[in-house]
Amino acid sequence: MLLSVLMVCVLVSVSTSTSVFNPDDPWETWKDFHGKTYSTQDEEKLRLKVWLQNVMKVTNHNVDFKLGKSSFSLALNYLADLTDEEFSNMYFGIKPSEEEIEDEGTVLVEEELMSKRPIPQSIDWRNTDRVTHVKNQKNCGSCYAFSALGAIEGQLTKHGLPLTSLSEQQIVDCAKGFGTYSCFGGRPIGVFKYIRKYGIMSQKSYPYKGKKQTCRYNQQLVVKKIQRFTHVRPKTEAALAKAVATIGPISVLVTSDTPDFRHYRKGILFDTGCTSRKPTDHGMLLVGFGEQHGKKYWILKNSWGNRWGDNGYVYLARDRGNHCKITSSAIYPVL
Repeated sequence: MLLSVLMVCVLVSVSTSTSVFNPDDPWETWKDFHGKTYSTQDEEKLRLKVWLQNVMKVTNHNVDFKLGKSSFSLALNYLADLTDEEFSNMYFGIKPSEEEIEDEGTVLVEEELMSKRPIPQSIDWRNTDRVTHVKNQKNCGSCYAFSALGAIEGQLTKHGLPLTSLSEQQIVDCAKGFGTYSCFGGRPIGVFKYIRKYGIMSQKSYPYKGKKQTCRYNQQLVVKKIQRFTHVRPKTEAALAKAVATIGPISVLVTSDTPDFRHYRKGILFDTGCTSRKPTDHGMLLVGFGEQHGKKYWILKNSWGNRWGDNGYVYLARDRGNHCKITSSAIYPVL
């Protein structure tokens, strides 16, 4: 009886993307919707236990959201049956690093950023031909590749090329030796260094598999190389806003290994768990910013598929003390 009451509460208070729960067995409905299967009964019992813990977390938070005590809602997305440790190991791929050192090819300040043009009130590159569809890194710590390639994709049309989805799998398979470790993490700067030397193929010619395979690089199928990469300086939110408004989508690192980020559904995320004491752990693509009801936000494209968050995006609080350390390592390529 207690379980039935709990599930009814879930139906009433949990925002769950486009899924519709069967009140008789929401666990089975959730599994069917997300294509979840488990090899043994013991495994399913463990997953159900974890899932129920997340049910309580999401339900309690969404009560606060409906009462106006929170600016964002949560959802029981496809990550809801993972333990915290599993989630961290599978989806975060940023290797710890000291301050990234610029190499000789890097220009710290572009003339465009030196201009005195005011920062616009809002910009959203999704409304142009500068952002590809939301992708899914799967159970592979390759977020750094999606972040870096998203920034390159956003520059293609500026150089007379069609918007093209580029190959993260090429980075996973081939970029060893550039500070990247396939599905075990890396940093966008390593991706840029690799592409400056070898170029990058399209996702169509080198599809994503979500695991390391033999490198199949083909120079004849390279879409583009880059000339260099540029760090956004100074590390302020004003400079970052000017960069994304002037240059286009920017590769950024954020701190995101928190329950609120994991279960984010919609609204402006101000995550009290994402403190300055935590290191950056996730690469994302900054595609714009705006303001709603007096609250400013960044628009970030994730690489966890379109069933996570707001159709694959998160609206992160802006001008709130460098929330989630978004300015710590913002980089864009120069083609």
